[in-house]
Amino acid sequence: MIKAEKRPIMELRQEMNRIRRFGGSVITNYFNQCSQCIEPLSCWLGEGALAFGWMDDDILRIYFYAINTEELVQILAMTPVDSCIDYLTKEREENTGLFEKAGYELLSEYGRYMIKTKEEKTETELKATQLRETLVVDDTIQNELYHAGYGELAVEEDAEELDRMLREKFDARDSHFYDMKTLCDHIHKGWVFVAKENDKIIAANLIEIQGRKCYWAYSFNDGPVEVFTSLIAFSIGSMARQGYKHNYCWMDLKNKRAIRFNILYNGYKFDDMYDRIYIKGNKLAVGK
Repeated sequence: MIKAEKRPIMELRQEMNRIRRFGGSVITNYFNQCSQCIEPLSCWLGEGALAFGWMDDDILRIYFYAINTEELVQILAMTPVDSCIDYLTKEREENTGLFEKAGYELLSEYGRYMIKTKEEKTETELKATQLRETLVVDDTIQNELYHAGYGELAVEEDAEELDRMLREKFDARDSHFYDMKTLCDHIHKGWVFVAKENDKIIAANLIEIQGRKCYWAYSFNDGPVEVFTSLIAFSIGSMARQGYKHNYCWMDLKNKRAIRFNILYNGYKFDDMYDRIYIKGNKLAVGK
């Protein structure tokens, strides 16, 4: 029998341990998200599966942990319409049928891209990398693509404008927007870079430091291409001078233009990891 109730995250983690002790292959999309949440969370508990919902900026995100996939389908079928599931996988179609049976539809799909090693880069990519690295060290060198004088660290006064622009440009169901305190903290840490014209932000890179890696969380550009490439050079140079040279990002697989640009000029390489976002539809789920 599946029980619908409210539990704190610590009790839900205990339930995960209970399920794991049954043995068998675990399917999950929970990797310590919302681990600091103190409010009880809506959850659905079965013998070999559970799911719970976390309100993230008005989006109900569903996290699950299961060894019994049939029970998981029944549980996910009980979740509200418009709930979102974020699922990481190396096999593109993995468990798609399971989510569809529970009434979920694929909303969007991202691929993870890493900066290539020197040995992996083509001659064109190596030349682009060498030029960019030269420019970020010596800002007296001018280049039409990589140095147009754009790029500066954001300041706290930019936070409200940045927050508004992020919410206008990115789908909240795909994104995990920062609250204002976190955004200001990132600005103070030097993780947010902007390009401006007439004191207005026209492009931005928002980066997070994760260990020794730079995660490029958000990037956008409302100006010509040289604005963005100049900002990229400024951002990479700033982080490289602090010792951070390993970069990765997630790119929308429908945005072929951005992917081609980042592969050719920034040396990114797809590392075979997908992030597939599913949304609960209105139609009756098979699992009900």
